[in-house]
Amino acid sequence: MNKNKKHILHLSKGPENKFIVALFCLLVCGVVAAIARALFLWEPLTQTETALRIVSIATFIALALLSILGSIWALLSPPWLDRLMRQGLRVMLLLFSCLIVLLACLFAFFKW
Repeated sequence: MNKNKKHILHLSKGPENKFIVALFCLLVCGVVAAIARALFLWEPLTQTETALRIVSIATFIALALLSILGSIWALLSPPWLDRLMRQGLRVMLLLFSCLIVLLACLFAFFKW
């Protein structure tokens, strides 16, 4: 495997920007936690809203956990967490793509 090959999804963890990455991850976690709290307080009226609420809460909780792990990774960078973050990034991309497809389907359903 070529060591000089650049990866598209590579997260830099140099000493000059590890605190910036950790701060950004904690900021994202705070925003996502506030959105998840609002979703917990939302009372759905229909079955579709209930399904959307469940998927949205799961997505935002996963993103909050990934952000917390990202801040730990940025500051300490243990090897086991490095592997977990790579797998978590793939899972988050899958979750977001599923959420976008679900929102598009809901938009198409309620538009017509």
